[in-house]
Amino acid sequence: MRKNELTHSRIGFALHGYENKIISWLNMTTNYWDANGYPLKSVSYDIDRNKLQRNSLKKIREVLEKDTDFPVDKLFSFTIFSGESQKYPDTWHYGCHFDEPSKGITIFFDSSYGEENILMFIKGFLRELLRERSVWGGYLFYQENNYTYPFGDAYISQNFYKENGDIWGN
Repeated sequence: MRKNELTHSRIGFALHGYENKIISWLNMTTNYWDANGYPLKSVSYDIDRNKLQRNSLKKIREVLEKDTDFPVDKLFSFTIFSGESQKYPDTWHYGCHFDEPSKGITIFFDSSYGEENILMFIKGFLRELLRERSVWGGYLFYQENNYTYPFGDAYISQNFYKENGDIWGN
């Protein structure tokens, strides 16, 4: 299967209790993913949990560097990803989601990238994430990615929260 033929089935890892700042995590994550052949191109985030935005990774980096008034402390559900369309999560190939307040990370790949490759990458990335940090726990998951309408079913498209449900609910 070619990497651009999505299966709409995800292999991922949910990590609970991860503490870091968005900017530090963003730099470390993008550097690691790029160095290992999985360049991240886009971002999706909420500002103060009421204004969902999607931009290119390049644009958000420029904003973070230049705009000192940008509300970094109000960035929630920050996802960096590579996909065919920013607007439609079912076209996202792979990425990583971090919600700083709930201390949850979700790593996800479309299964078209091959289970063995994905698991080896996740293992290396977890090693990098956990360098000098501790967490509460985490688990590997396999998930069908079925959407009931073009923008995604809220229950499914917000699966990052579902994977972090016990903390997110609080």
